[in-house]
Amino acid sequence: MGLSNLEQPISQLTLVTEQEMQEILFGLNDTSRQYPRNKTLIQLYKEQVTRQPDFVALISPGREALTYRKLDECSDNLADKLKHLGIRPGNLVVMMVERGVQMIVGILAILKAECAYVPIDSDYPGERIQYIIKDSHAAAIIRRNGEGGELVIDHLSVHPNQNTEDVTTRIHSTDNV
Repeated sequence: MGLSNLEQPISQLTLVTEQEMQEILFGLNDTSRQYPRNKTLIQLYKEQVTRQPDFVALISPGREALTYRKLDECSDNLADKLKHLGIRPGNLVVMMVERGVQMIVGILAILKAECAYVPIDSDYPGERIQYIIKDSHAAAIIRRNGEGGELVIDHLSVHPNQNTEDVTTRIHSTDNV
């Protein structure tokens, strides 16, 4: 460190000592934690809801805070609607919601229904979206109903041999979530 060689290129200058570099790379980045490996994410989440139901779980920009209790209720309602539609454990559910509170609600609901989610960016070209839906054999899509709208579930009656073009005609919307 320092200016011992005035001819040295800037790209070769070091701003921290070797000890500081080690601390930055390995000390500050040591984020490993022990957690119960015999529990699912949903089980751990439910424990948190039980411990601190009125604590803030999420804060949406420009909106009020959502407590663990409210987040749990919203995701339970959506999970129940998935099950009511016949979505079964192990099914894939497409998640086409921009990042935010509703995405977290949707992901928790999918996991509570014992399903897996397939994230799709709604800005993808329509052909790409249809290909992912067909290729994944998703049982449902969770999306927003219009700009700033509520979450809706589209139940898909898609079969592996069905043409991609048929996917959009076989969607049946449910009530707002």
